[in-house]
Amino acid sequence: MSPSTAAMSALSLLRSRLSANLDQLSPELAEKYGPFCDMTSNPAVLAALIASDTHIEDVRRAVARARTEAEGDMDETIELAIDMLVVTISKLTLDHLTGRVHAQVSPRHALSVESTILHAHRLIRLFAWDGISPGRICLQIPATGAGMVAAAQLEKSGIRTCATTVFSLPQALAAEQAGCLYVAPYFNDMAVLFQPGTWRAYNDPGMEHPMSGVIRDIVDAYEGMVQKAGKGIKGHRPEVMVMNLVTPGEALAVSTLGVDHISLSGKVMEELAGGKNEATFMPEVLDEHEAILQPMELDDEMGSKKAKGKGKEKVPVATIPDTDWLADDGAALDEAIRSDEEVSRKLEYAVKAFEECEARIAIVIRQMLLAS
Repeated sequence: MSPSTAAMSALSLLRSRLSANLDQLSPELAEKYGPFCDMTSNPAVLAALIASDTHIEDVRRAVARARTEAEGDMDETIELAIDMLVVTISKLTLDHLTGRVHAQVSPRHALSVESTILHAHRLIRLFAWDGISPGRICLQIPATGAGMVAAAQLEKSGIRTCATTVFSLPQALAAEQAGCLYVAPYFNDMAVLFQPGTWRAYNDPGMEHPMSGVIRDIVDAYEGMVQKAGKGIKGHRPEVMVMNLVTPGEALAVSTLGVDHISLSGKVMEELAGGKNEATFMPEVLDEHEAILQPMELDDEMGSKKAKGKGKEKVPVATIPDTDWLADDGAALDEAIRSDEEVSRKLEYAVKAFEECEARIAIVIRQMLLAS
């Protein structure tokens, strides 16, 4: 480990390699450790916020506002309150971001192009009512066939999107065809957050974790596509943003894989910022990782950073399937997902887990509506 690296905190080192995003609806953490590029979100993050009571007054205000403005039944009022709460917390955080706030389209719409688009436009309207322009917003959409077809239509209308719950190269290739701003591989299965004992430790996550190979393939495929295009598609291909990291060691390992962004939970962020250096979290693999790092370079209009990584044979451009992943409502993508048992399992679990989180949020909001 070089003297300069040894002197850096783990969080500072991470930020020297790529752009750090906050994966938590927390204005407090954003102010404490910011500025960040983006703040990401999903129903699990929102459920944690509501369970903590940290922003209970903001929850009550969102519920009261939804009661006033909703034109439908109780279920519609609840859905509106959920969206309004995301917008409210996002607005409180915006001053600590250089990029965008993210809101996730409901997982209930993951298999419907029309429903995904309708919910996306409602979210954009709610952000606009609170003075947040589309240029500061990104909508996360599960990378199903329908989701990526919807993303393509939203992108054409000027709404930026992030293909989320990505576990495979075909999902990332579909996100590129859709014109998504981001593609978000999940480093860990969502089950690690809900089922004790499912998370597995690796001595060197950057080399041994099964998703590390998938992430390298995505990075290599995108770089190969840029090279093949000649003048390139820089600024158009999705930026790779890894999510669902459990430990500081995983975050530091992923920072060597050539990705553009990493989105971290408050827990991991605080551990990285605790004044410890990289050796604390991954002492046995430092020399190897430092050897494969190349200089960082700026790579997008928001000033995100990208650390170039090696360590694996690149995916030849000629081997990338010449497939229209979006045709017939994403039929080819859905088939690719179904044909890979592990990818299918992970994606199905993630969507169902998010649905369950939304259901828990709905119970709390319903109780508040009935009590007021």
